[in-house]
Amino acid sequence: MVIIECPRCGRRYRVSDELADKPDARFRCGGCKYVFTRPATPEPDAGGEIPVPRDIPLGQDEDLRNLSKLLDDIDSGSADVQRTTTGEEPAADETRPEEPAGTPTAEPRPDGKERRRTGGWLLFLVLCIVIVLGALALRLNSSVRTAVTTGFSRTFAVVESLVGSHDDRDLLHEARQNIELTDVEEAVHSNWIAGKILIVTGIAVNKNDFSLSSLRVKGKLMDENRNVIAETESCCGNLLSEEELRNLTRKEIERELLMPTGRDRRGVTIPPGGPVPFMLAFVNPENTAGLFAVEVIDAGVPGADEEDR
Repeated sequence: MVIIECPRCGRRYRVSDELADKPDARFRCGGCKYVFTRPATPEPDAGGEIPVPRDIPLGQDEDLRNLSKLLDDIDSGSADVQRTTTGEEPAADETRPEEPAGTPTAEPRPDGKERRRTGGWLLFLVLCIVIVLGALALRLNSSVRTAVTTGFSRTFAVVESLVGSHDDRDLLHEARQNIELTDVEEAVHSNWIAGKILIVTGIAVNKNDFSLSSLRVKGKLMDENRNVIAETESCCGNLLSEEELRNLTRKEIERELLMPTGRDRRGVTIPPGGPVPFMLAFVNPENTAGLFAVEVIDAGVPGADEEDR
C-alpha cells in the first residue's frame, strides 16, 4: 500500500501499489475535490536533484474538464478517490476528520407542548373562577338556587356540592308540596272503542316563588276501604275534547295525555302563581271504585326539560 497526499489540502489516502504506479492514474480529493496525479518517482540525476511533481489543477486542460464532469455525476459512496481511466472500484479510503469542537449547531426550537400546557392551565384557572363566582351567586339567592338545582342537579351532581343545598329529592319534594290542585272534578264518558272512561280534571297552581314546567300528576282509584284498584298518570297542560274522548283508542288517549310540554306548549313555563290544567283518564274502571286521589309526582324548571329532550 502507498500513501498519497492531496497537494492542496493535505489529506492523505491509502491506495494499492498497482494503482499508484500506473502512469495514467489520476485522483480526486474527497475533501476539496482537487484532481491531481502522482507521477512516478524519478531516478536521481547526476546532480542529485529530484524534479518537483507538477500539480494538475482542475479545469486546466480538456481531459481534466471532462474528468471533473464525469466525477460529479458519480456518487463516490464511502470511497472519495476514484480512478477515471478504468472501470475498477476506487481503492483509496479516506478517514473523514471529526467535526471540530465549537462548530455552531442549530438552536432548538421552542417546545410547542410547553405553550399548550401553559394555555391549558390558564383556561382551567378561568373555569375555576367562573364556577366559584356562580356558586356564590347561587348561595346568596335562595330562589335561584332552588330553581337551578332542581333542574340540573340530576345531571350535574357537582352543583349540589358547590351550593351546599338539600338533597335533590328534598328539593323536588319541596317544590311539589307548593303546587296546589284546585277545581278537581270527575265525569264519565263513553268511548265507542274502549267503553266507559272516567275522566278527572282540575287545575294545578304553582305556589313557588320561581317558575316550573312539565308538571306530572298521578291519579288513583280506590274502593271504600281505600285499597288502590287503578292508577294512571298524565302531564299537565293536556286536555282532550269530547270528540277525542269518544273516538280515540286507549293507547292514543294515554299518548296524548303524556305529552311533557302539554298541548300548545301550555306546560313549558308555569310562572309563580300561574295555573295549568290537567286531565286523568281511567279506562273501564271497576264498579267497586268509589274514591279517587290526585297528587303531583314530578316537576321541572324551564329550560332544563327542553335540553333533556
